Amino acid sequence: MKKYTLFGKNIVFDDATERAYEIKVNYEFVELRISQEFQAWYKEQNTIQNVINNFVDFVNTAYSELLVSDKFHKLQECGIYDMTADMYARKCLSFSGAQYALDTVESQYDAITEQQHAEKEYREARKASRGRWCGGGFGLAGALKGAATAGALNAVSGLGHDLVNSAGNLSSALDASNAKSDLYKSASTVLLNGLYEDMRTFFDNHIQLLTTDKPGYFKFCFDEERANALFTNAKQLPDKRAELLEQAFELCPWNEDLQRYIFRNYPENRRDILRASTDFGIGIYDCVEELLRKEYTDEDKKSEERALQAKSRILKIMADLNVPQTCVLDELEVDCLHRLCPDLQNADEVTCNNYIEAIQAYDAQEQNKQIVINEINARLDEIWSVEDDAACKALYLNTDIRIPEQVQRAIERIKEKSRTKAHEPYVKALQECSEKEINSARSYRKGIAPKIYATLAWAGLLLAINNTVWLHASMGVSVCGIVLSCILGILYLLLEGAWTTLTINKTVIHTALTENNPPTKMKVPAFVLSIPVAAAFIAVVYFSHTWQNEGARTIDAAHAAAETQASETMEDMSDADSGTDDSGTGADTVGHITAPYIYDYLGYWTVDRYNSYLDGYVGFNLESNNDILCFSAQAVWNQGDRVTTIGTVSLDMNYDGTQAGGYYQDDRGNDGNIVLDFENGELYLTVTCRSGGDWAMTMEHEHCTLDPNGVQEEYADPDLPSYSESGYDYYSDGQTVSRGINDVSSDYIGSNHLWPTDTLTITNSDLSVLTRTEVAEIRNEIFARHGYVFSSSQWSDYFSTADWYYPDSSFSNDMLSSTEKQNVDTITAYEKAQGWNQ
Repeated sequence: MKKYTLFGKNIVFDDATERAYEIKVNYEFVELRISQEFQAWYKEQNTIQNVINNFVDFVNTAYSELLVSDKFHKLQECGIYDMTADMYARKCLSFSGAQYALDTVESQYDAITEQQHAEKEYREARKASRGRWCGGGFGLAGALKGAATAGALNAVSGLGHDLVNSAGNLSSALDASNAKSDLYKSASTVLLNGLYEDMRTFFDNHIQLLTTDKPGYFKFCFDEERANALFTNAKQLPDKRAELLEQAFELCPWNEDLQRYIFRNYPENRRDILRASTDFGIGIYDCVEELLRKEYTDEDKKSEERALQAKSRILKIMADLNVPQTCVLDELEVDCLHRLCPDLQNADEVTCNNYIEAIQAYDAQEQNKQIVINEINARLDEIWSVEDDAACKALYLNTDIRIPEQVQRAIERIKEKSRTKAHEPYVKALQECSEKEINSARSYRKGIAPKIYATLAWAGLLLAINNTVWLHASMGVSVCGIVLSCILGILYLLLEGAWTTLTINKTVIHTALTENNPPTKMKVPAFVLSIPVAAAFIAVVYFSHTWQNEGARTIDAAHAAAETQASETMEDMSDADSGTDDSGTGADTVGHITAPYIYDYLGYWTVDRYNSYLDGYVGFNLESNNDILCFSAQAVWNQGDRVTTIGTVSLDMNYDGTQAGGYYQDDRGNDGNIVLDFENGELYLTVTCRSGGDWAMTMEHEHCTLDPNGVQEEYADPDLPSYSESGYDYYSDGQTVSRGINDVSSDYIGSNHLWPTDTLTITNSDLSVLTRTEVAEIRNEIFARHGYVFSSSQWSDYFSTADWYYPDSSFSNDMLSSTEKQNVDTITAYEKAQGWNQ
């Protein structure tokens, strides 16, 4: 029971009312926990397939741990002993919200995947999954529906979720693009609202269960909305202000704005309103600090007498409010203690000790005394460090570091006499005083060895760079240059490290390192010396590489003369079999067709997709260009919203004509290898991706079928829309087009997108076709796709006409892909070059 006196009236919240408040707070806490755990789990799933497959298991675990296990113990506290956890779960748990949300997401997933899966098999698998709704062992039987207290929790929390509306929004958002990645981004809101729906049902059933067995256990007398209305009117009606504020407090005692208003304007009520703020978990102690700050002014800080008077006033206010500690009091006491220590930065050891005695005798809180004492101790450390460093330096220089016995005695004396960490570099130097380290340090001082190491290290690095950029000799040359640079660089650093350690970071030079060891007089930097050395290396590599290429060309010429007759015969067979004239110019070649029957494979092929899970249609052309086998391909993904194209690539063939291969790079920046296997009249295709991976047509030994009617220009599956039909306002048939828009307020989006900035890179050539307004629309669409909330009403109104736009306050630039970020940079640079103010 909590009791407060405000405006001369006693306000009492009995135990039942307190329990109603506790259930509200607990509801908000559980809601936050479920949201956090769901978001973390959802991110781990990574794909919509994993989300659908594992959502039931997540729900069972979450409901068991966060709802049933957390609330079941309340039954025993209420004297209810005739119910097990299993019975409790059956009475309170509901899975209807989660099940409805999952059904909604699955229906959208079905629409995307129905062309790839047998409908009957897929439905049976999902039906089997539905049987897993168990709540970690808790069945649905006996779950309470339409509880009598439904809505009571809403009145307490003021919270609600519309699962049906969010599910409808998901369906609308996916109408424009049935892509799994889009579904993954959109489905989390629906699933989370399903969890919220079940959570509200659980709490309503929990409240009904307790009130049925214990009538009056909860007393729901709070009304946050009415309290806000009373508070607003109280500020406008001075005559009724006190009465309305008291009523508002009774209906919503946790209202922070209300508490602050009463504290600041009604001094006689400060103690009780501050206690209420603490009881209801708000804590308006900043108002207390604000009040006390007025008692300790800048003028009070200038005088000890005025500071003590301010301290007296502050302590009285703290006693009246029952506040044990404040920041203002701490600041005041520390200021007073500092006045006891004038000119601390220049104080000597005796003065510092006197300061400590004065502080310990002063009337102040111990924690504030310790703050100033720590500052004094820091000054003592400075004093002792200077003294210790001087003593250690003298001892180090007077020790013959070449004699181990003297070194060991010096280490012991330094450790014994030192009071600070100033001795540590000297101890480390003495511990490293081996013959090897001393010789290394002397070599560094001499300067010849480190100069040689540094020069050759730079020369090796220059050789590697020149070979990569200009020579293009074997990769081994660059590797050797880098290895040489690394090894010699390490040797240089070892010498420098020995010198740095034994000279205490190059500040204390011991005679053992300089005796009979003058430094070299060569002052030319190592990098300058490395230039002629590197030039000599490069010349050797260049002439060696040229000689090897000349020899290779001589051998190739001899081989070519011996194979002329065979090549001419194969060309004749090619012309006879293909009935075409391939005498025109074509792609560069790296090898000829080596078996006559290969010409039977020329034509248009489709991939059967038996061994690889390719989410798209793939077709390719094989043709002969001057007896060179040439390959070109295209893949159409999903419903035609993504297309990947590999231009004409010339392939190498092995001598027996059973395999051909080559390197490719597609129009999305992916690159890798193509391998064709010719096996007893059958053709198999393997495509590997070495870098990239965005919509790459990767496959492993896929069987292919020759299409006698297919041609390279007609790759797209007739059941799929072409790229120009995929719904872009400014992109059609592979080209950027303008609609002549000059006023964004007159434009409308609908279900279309503007330009495929999520998959293609836009160029200045593309942008030059568009108007200034159209360029700005495309730039802002990149952010709108991810829910960016526009501050400008112009752009907010424009994108509100898009069916796919859903504002997301959690937007960040990290949501943009690398392609999208590149497009933003390109468009921004173009607009700047045009002199357009954004």
